[in-house]
Amino acid sequence: MPRQMTDHMLDALKGWPNPYAVDFVAAYKAADIVTLQGAGLDVYAGRVVSLDVNGNFVYGIADYEMPMFLFNSLADPDVSNSGGDPAGTAADGGSWVPVVPTGKLTALVAVSGLELESTEYVAGSHVLNGWLTAVKGTTAASGKLVIVAQGAAACCGVTSRLPHTNSHGKSVISFWPVFKPKAS
Repeated sequence: MPRQMTDHMLDALKGWPNPYAVDFVAAYKAADIVTLQGAGLDVYAGRVVSLDVNGNFVYGIADYEMPMFLFNSLADPDVSNSGGDPAGTAADGGSWVPVVPTGKLTALVAVSGLELESTEYVAGSHVLNGWLTAVKGTTAASGKLVIVAQGAAACCGVTSRLPHTNSHGKSVISFWPVFKPKAS
């Protein structure tokens, strides 16, 4: 069954669209795409990313990297379009979508005045005003929001609403994006 657009998503509850909100567009690191897809994973909306030394997105954040939140997934038609027959079905490669894919993803930068909601988090003992981070790497948990003790790692968000079921029937967590480097 094809992926549903609500399976992996980032929703801006407050502050977007806004001409003063900051977003960023970049390609995802090609070698990491190969690793992720080889493990049956992909690049999903709602995950936390940062930039590598070549200006490509990678999952997660380290000590002083600017966190960003993916607004679209790699498989979205505006990122990559495998073509197909407009009258096709999922069994024969799907339908053609009339957009020109760029191969680049859009992310909302953590320094924007937003409240976001994401399907991409690790379940745990979340608390209101709790600090969130995202582990770097190419595993199933990479780039997902996870609880962190203040100062233990770089922080990319503060919980604004505890995990709950959204209007699409998906489990989500709401948070305010922040940029707080790891304490030295």
